[in-house]
Amino acid sequence: MSGGANEPIWLTSVIEDFEAVEPLVRADAPDAVHKARALTRRLRALFSVVPGRRAERAAEALRGYGRLLGKARDLEVYADRADEFIAGAGAEESAAEEARERLVGRTRERRVRAFRRIAEFLDGDRYRELIRLVERAAEDAEGIDPLVLLHEARKAARAVRYLGEAYGDAEIGAAGEHLQEVLGEHRDNTLLARSLAGEGGIYAAIREQAQARADALVPRR
Repeated sequence: MSGGANEPIWLTSVIEDFEAVEPLVRADAPDAVHKARALTRRLRALFSVVPGRRAERAAEALRGYGRLLGKARDLEVYADRADEFIAGAGAEESAAEEARERLVGRTRERRVRAFRRIAEFLDGDRYRELIRLVERAAEDAEGIDPLVLLHEARKAARAVRYLGEAYGDAEIGAAGEHLQEVLGEHRDNTLLARSLAGEGGIYAAIREQAQARADALVPRR
């Protein structure tokens, strides 16, 4: 993409990666569908902090493409895992062949059809429109405070905590809670430091301490 000078690198670099992976997806290169799917998810997460209808439309278009990629990727993983576990099952050859035909062969046939739908999408107007929406929405990211990214990450960590606890996994819940607390502490100290920008005397000393504590938690980029 030919992004504007003021568009943030945290977004434009991902868009460049997203556009660069397209020919690999077309060729069905190893891991290309997985990479493209991950990049659609990454872009959707980043566009969630970009204001305006253009970012919403870009995220919606990315969601549609991601579904196509996800279908093919899930079938690919299913077949590969089944093939691995059949080999480790220690079954008679006839039973293994029957299982391989059912779980691997048929699934890979479905994956071929799923990939065909991806190829049709890439060749059509919807993909060109997707690229246009993504590049135009990036223009609206100019001037976004990077602290907003960490605030969204904090909300996601809170969700990890609550969902992990609901599932009954204390380790997942604790990991989410720890990240939530670190990001919350970072935000509180950063906001205090910013509120004292340009002031001298004791206020400068307070600002420096607050900023140092924030940087110790999450280094500035």
